[in-house]
Parts: sequence; C-alpha cells; structure tokens
Amino acid sequence: TGPVVPVAWWPDASALLLLHMVDGRHRMLRADLASGTLTVLPTEPGSITAAAVRPDGEVWYRVHAGEHPARLLAVGSDAALLTPDGPLAPAGRPFEPWYFTNPHGQRVHGFLVRPEGDGPWSVMLRVHGGPYSTDTDRWAPDIQSHVDAGFLVAMVNYRGSEGFGAAWRDALTGNVGFLEAEDVGAGLDDLVARGLADPAR
Repeated sequence: TGPVVPVAWWPDASALLLLHMVDGRHRMLRADLASGTLTVLPTEPGSITAAAVRPDGEVWYRVHAGEHPARLLAVGSDAALLTPDGPLAPAGRPFEPWYFTNPHGQRVHGFLVRPEGDGPWSVMLRVHGGPYSTDTDRWAPDIQSHVDAGFLVAMVNYRGSEGFGAAWRDALTGNVGFLEAEDVGAGLDDLVARGLADPAR
C-alpha cells in the first residue's frame, strides 16, 4: 500500500526501475513494459536513498539502516562498491519491525530499537511529526545514542503517516493532534503489556 516511485529506465527502454515503500523499508522492482511483469530485486533491507541502472544493465543503489550508514551496492551483492577512507562508524542496533493494535482495532506499524540486556527498560517514544511523514529503518546516530544510554526507543507510524495507504495518511485531515496521540499512547500501552517498558520509568 506504500508509494511507488519510478527511479530510472533500463538503457534499452524495456523496463522501469521502481522504488516501493513497505512498512518503513524500501524495496526495488523491475517493471517490464512488454510483459507487464514486476520482479522484486534482491536488495539489503533499509532506506534506499538513490538508485540507477548502469549502461550494462546492472543496478546500483545506496542503502542505509539502523545497523550501518549509507553503503553503495550492486543489486544481488553485499560487497560495498566504494568505501570511505578512515575508520568506519561503529555498528548500530537494528530497527525491529513492531506491530500493535490501536483502540479502533487497527494494526499500527512502528520500529523498536533495543538496548543490550533484558527489559523492561526506560522508554523513549520518538514521534516523527509531519504530520505526513513516516519513520523508516535508517542510520540515525541520535537514536543509537539514546539506546547506548539504556533507553528502548520506540517509533510509531501513527494514522497520518505516509506509506500505509491513502486512507491511513488522510485520516488526520481536519483532525490533527488527536488520532496520532491515540496511536502513540496505544503503542506505549503495548510495550508495557509486553514487559518491554518499565511503567515506573
């Protein structure tokens, strides 16, 4: 249900390269014009911030995720095409997909980033604002610093977030400030019920 964006043509104009957002992560597809078939290309999970089709038909893309800063890769390979000089940033904690139900019985998506050890933890609920925006699996040193300090960081793609269909995105029209707060509160209740959030902290 997320947006699909055309990114590039294959050199022979036989196909389009598409970028599709699904639950806060991108995937790439090849759309063959003659047959009308869509093929999902093998890419690393995360946020794809650039992609192109090379003259020989190989697809290169730039992807980042909670665990690592942006890397330039070829589709089907996990070997970086370019590496920066000097030491690399330390690895981050992964962004875990998280689903819960709001008071209206709707399924809400978000991400959790857990500190080391076992919970329950103190919780930081980060609200992405916008209102038409979304939290994605991305390299975010500020989030990683909160996790290093011992917080469970939770991000909620509440009603009004992009990438979950037009009805979800447009739910806030004329009613900003209420539905998203309800979904974020339901997320906190879910974390407490799961034993991940310490309600005393």
